[in-house]
Parts: sequence; structure tokens; C-alpha cells
Amino acid sequence: MSEMQNAGLTHRLAEFIVGFAASGVTDESLREAERAFIDTIGVAIAASGDETMTRLLEALDTHASVGPARSLIGSPSRQPAQMALVNGTASHALDFDDVTEEIQGHPSTVLVPVALAVGEEIGAGGRDVLEAYLVGYHTEFLLASILDGPKHYALGWHATATLGVIGAAAASAYLYKLGVEQTVMALAISGTMAAGSRRNFGTMTKPLHAGLAASHGIEAAQLARAGFTASEVMLEAQYGFLGLFGLGTDLARADTISVPIHGLGEHKLSVKKYPACFNTHRTIDAVLDCGPLDAGDVERIEVTVQTAGLEPLIHHRPTTGLEAKFSLEYTAAAALFDGGVSLESFENAAVNRPDLQALLRKVSVTESPTPPTGSPGWHAGYSCVSVVMRDGNVVSSRRDQPRGHASAPLTDAELHEKFVDCVQYTTGDKQEQLLAALDNLRAVSDIRELPFPTMREGV
Repeated sequence: MSEMQNAGLTHRLAEFIVGFAASGVTDESLREAERAFIDTIGVAIAASGDETMTRLLEALDTHASVGPARSLIGSPSRQPAQMALVNGTASHALDFDDVTEEIQGHPSTVLVPVALAVGEEIGAGGRDVLEAYLVGYHTEFLLASILDGPKHYALGWHATATLGVIGAAAASAYLYKLGVEQTVMALAISGTMAAGSRRNFGTMTKPLHAGLAASHGIEAAQLARAGFTASEVMLEAQYGFLGLFGLGTDLARADTISVPIHGLGEHKLSVKKYPACFNTHRTIDAVLDCGPLDAGDVERIEVTVQTAGLEPLIHHRPTTGLEAKFSLEYTAAAALFDGGVSLESFENAAVNRPDLQALLRKVSVTESPTPPTGSPGWHAGYSCVSVVMRDGNVVSSRRDQPRGHASAPLTDAELHEKFVDCVQYTTGDKQEQLLAALDNLRAVSDIRELPFPTMREGV
């Protein structure tokens, strides 16, 4: 690392960010990033008519900042930071965006809006924004590995926000071509902007976490570019980011850990097949694996998941779509009742169907370090489902990894199908044009030419 060999983590990370492109980027990583753009842009467009976005835009329109960055949901163009707030919130509004177990959060819902907003401001090419995304992803992964992502999550922090804002600052600094010292300041400024409580899961504020992280990350880089200062050891020093957000973190480890290497390797993204908290997906798949069942013949549904598997699933008797996304009882019941889980499953009217509400009350959930059926071993998580019928028959299934998990990724065809389903709210042939452009984003010379679609009236 040349002169930074003995520098602190903040400086070493800044040098990595500045020199990212020069040290080579693998085609595999670029493809993973392209898939992230396809997925994130699709789910953002799908949130066009969501109440979360309606209310956010109503609030922002009182102080709109017209600028070069375009909206994914048909609202007016804005300055980069404010548009990142809009697009970041939209990307997470349906909880349909990708996730990583190591970070314990959703990296793309922050990083894609940042790369688009800053990229449109400066006229960046497709490869530039893909590299910026990878810079931000590696930054988040590095910090999560020091903090211990699961412990950070267990403390009540939403890593999408806390780690996301620093990843956003890294991606922004890369696109703005800041030098090492300015990048140090961007990281340091963003570190003091980090926040996001899991108590807000199941409310409009959870997706706002992503929008705020994206917006603040851009602002941190802009402040650093203007000469704003902060502690140059903000990440690793006492009372800095790692010390505050990683209770019990060994700060000495930050002095020796290496910065990330190129290529996502085994730390790839999990793409959601269902628009709900990822911790519900194993159970949804296990219920569906039980085959079609008549809900009227069900006596009870027993679900067992790994220890801490219920941490984010805090709504046991949901009455809104947002709450239902964080309810294992509801998602299990909906999968059985409807034979599948879709965007429509989380409309308020769907959640409050009397027969479905009655069924979810028959669902019992519990945690166990050892699965009640099958092999005692598991990685990351498991869900064992037993459906007890009125006639005494029992239908059971177990899922350790859900469809779309990094170990069993969606094919490109399945990813494209999800995108098409999400953008049905748009008009014209821009849907196909946009997908084709995103599918080979590295070849786009100026992302301002991306054909963002027009929303239908009333959406």
C-alpha cells in the first residue's frame, strides 16, 4: 500500500477507493453489479404508487431542488443528494431489493441510487457507475467484517443505514474523483451521519433509512470536495464509528485488517423472490414445498427457525402491508392460503382478509439452535414447517436456503422476469430498452442516456 502501509484504517480504505480502477476489476464483479442495477431499478419503479413515496414526495416538494439527476418513479429531476433520497427510499419501499448475510443489510438500495445520481451529474459512463457500486459494496463489507455484522444487527442497528452511508460516501468520492485526503474526509464525515434503528421495521421509516444513507453519503463527499474537515481516524479511533457501532469490537483489529480485494467471490448478493423481509423467505418456500393445501382443512401450522431468526419479524398480528412484510405468521399463512406470495399480498386489503387473518392465528413460530427435522447442521438459517391437517395428517418441509439466495441465485431469465413484473406500471417500449441497456451497462457511454420510463397516469 505504498506510503499508506502503516496508516490507519480510514486512510488505507481511502487509498483503496482512489486506486480501485487502476488495480483491475473482474468481469464477474461487473456482471454482479449489472444484475444489482437491474434488480434495484426494477423494484424502485414498482414502488411508484406506494404510499411511502407519495408522502415523501409531498414533503420534499415544499423545498424541491431542481437538478440533473432523474427519478425512477416519474417525479421531477433534482439535485443528486435529494434524488438519491427519493430513489433510495423507492428502492427499499417494497422490501423487494437484494440483501447480503455478511453485511446483514441491503447494499444496492443505497449504492445504486448514489451511483445514478452522481453519475448523471457528471455524465459518467456505465462502467464508471458499476465500479462506484463495487467500491461502495467492498467498503460496507469491510466494515461489517470488523463490526461483526450479526452483532451490529443484534444491537438494534439497521446496517442498510449505518454501513450504507459510508458505502455511499465511498461510491460518491470515487465518482467525484476525490484524492486520498479528500476521500478520508468523506469517509469521516459520513461516519458521523450514521444512524438507523430496527425499531422502525414495518413502517415508512425503514425504507427512508436507505434514502437518507444515500443522500448523506453524497453530501459527505460534496463537503469533503469543498474542503470540509473531520477526524482523519474517524473509523478506527476511540469514539469513532467502529467503537460506537460495534459494542465490544476489537479496535486493534482495524489496524491490521486488509482492505477488500476485487471480485465479490463467495460474498455475492441474494436477490429476493418475494417482497418481504428475507428472513421470511425460507419459510415461504418451505410452505410452498408442502404443495397445494386447502386452508379450510388446516388445524395449525408450526414453524421453527434458527436462533435469532425472528429478530426482524416483530409483527405477529399485522394489519398493514408494511407490518406484514415483517411477520412470519402472515407470510406463512399467505403462502398457503394463496399458493404464492407477490406484491399484491402486501396490499392492506389483502392483509386484512378475514379468512387469512384467521389462518395466521393458527401459525405458531419458535426458535431453536437445532432443526427439529433433517440434518442438525445448517448455514445462515433454516426453516422447518409442519402443517397439521384436521384429519390428523401432517405435511412437513425444511428449507435452509431460499430461492434467490447467493448459493442458489436467480438465473438471468428469472431476474429479467422479475424486472418486467416490477415495471408494469410504466408506459411505452422504454421497458425493454431500459432492460437491454442495464443488461450491458458497462457498454453505456453516458448514463444520462438510459431510457428511464414514464409512469402511467394515476400511479
